[in-house]
Amino acid sequence: MELKKIKGQRKIFNKNMHYLKILKDLSNVIFDPVLKKSAKIMEEKVRVFDKLRKAMRIALPDGNQGLNDNGDKDIRTIEKRVINFHQGCSNNKSLLKKPGYKKMIIQIEKYWEKLFADPIIIQKQDNKIIIQPQRTNNIIERLFRYCKHKHRKRSGTNPASRNIKAFLANTPLVKNLENKDYLDIILNGHEQLEDRFAEIDTNIVRQEFVKSQLSSDKIPSKIKKIIKKPKLPNALIALFTN
Repeated sequence: MELKKIKGQRKIFNKNMHYLKILKDLSNVIFDPVLKKSAKIMEEKVRVFDKLRKAMRIALPDGNQGLNDNGDKDIRTIEKRVINFHQGCSNNKSLLKKPGYKKMIIQIEKYWEKLFADPIIIQKQDNKIIIQPQRTNNIIERLFRYCKHKHRKRSGTNPASRNIKAFLANTPLVKNLENKDYLDIILNGHEQLEDRFAEIDTNIVRQEFVKSQLSSDKIPSKIKKIIKKPKLPNALIALFTN
């Protein structure tokens, strides 16, 4: 019986040998005092950030929209929550001793009016349209992700920066065609875009194309060299004052 017990223990030991080796290799990291201190600082920052995110209602953890989450639409409710968060951080003396949190409070106070700007009310016939100014650049980021996704789907390649840089300035406006009101304005009574494009005068298009070819917006290389000179402003001032 004793021999069987010893053999069984040996099998268990041999089976878990690789875990023991990993544990031995990680022991220096696990019990490192500097790393422990850094981990505690990080955990505290995560807790504070979660409170701010909950107050701002940005990309909620329990939502299924991810970065496309619009969050809470009631801006005044958000403002009240952020006021409570701001007061809690400002009254926390131990928190204020740490420079990172001071910067956070200063940034919130600096952009307060932009974060909680009053909505823009537009009168459209008998209806009122309320447009809430965006607190972040989330809409632009969504458009970029949309363009990047479409490029990958079309080309099958991952890098898309070169193609996006080559876009015409008005290319992203194509995304607006998903908006029914915008599309109705563009169609102007027609059922399809093909009918609307058929109304375009080709002679006018050719004339505008020739004009664009003749007019050059490029800065000459000699002018670029002059602009790059660090003493250019002083030289211009001296030229006009003399």
